[in-house]
Amino acid sequence: MKVSILKISDFSEVDINKIKQYISEEKRRKVDKFFKREDKLRGIYGELLIRKIIIDKLKINNKDIKFQMNKYGKLYLKDIENLYFNISHSEEYVVCCLDNKPVGIDIEMIKPIEIKEIVENFFTISEQNYILGKNTLTTSKEITNKFYEIWTLKESFIKCVGKGLYIPLNEFNIYFDKKGEINIDTKKTENKYFFKQITIDKAYKTSICSQGSIKINELNYIMPKQLINEFYYKYGNFE
Repeated sequence: MKVSILKISDFSEVDINKIKQYISEEKRRKVDKFFKREDKLRGIYGELLIRKIIIDKLKINNKDIKFQMNKYGKLYLKDIENLYFNISHSEEYVVCCLDNKPVGIDIEMIKPIEIKEIVENFFTISEQNYILGKNTLTTSKEITNKFYEIWTLKESFIKCVGKGLYIPLNEFNIYFDKKGEINIDTKKTENKYFFKQITIDKAYKTSICSQGSIKINELNYIMPKQLINEFYYKYGNFE
């Protein structure tokens, strides 16, 4: 599995209209609907990041990449077997993973929010006990960290399955066994799923789910300017 990481250090320095030429017309229309400049850039960078990874992997032209979407909204590559990808972004980071099995990735910036209400409405009893520490003395920092830990794991699973929120969050249970390994209880699928958490930035939580055992061959850090230059000088535009 390959994981690529892009950090957007400045949302104001890039000409959005200039870099949109490297993505499809359909994606451009979606990006144009975003109100905030930051959301537009995250959407474009996410698309550029996965296109770079696919171009490097398959040795094809940018314009030859064809995406399709399942009925739940998950993207996949048309006419390409055994190559799966997923994208996530939060604040300054865009992350993408590529694997030979269905895969999901989620990154979230750790922020103070009303955790108790969310957990009690959307998480299982087991997850509630783990996060809120109902049987132990737990600090607010520990609660927040555990919440984002479980939240990103659940999101990565949903994205891996490819059915979005058609799978309610409280209908499957994420837990850590005695060895500290991540497991899942679910009746929604008979497939086996594997999980891994990686540390990209201490202010964020990042989780990965795959139908295959997770061995990360590379954490590929890319700067926005580097990514744009590769399309300008090497990959070309979408046309």
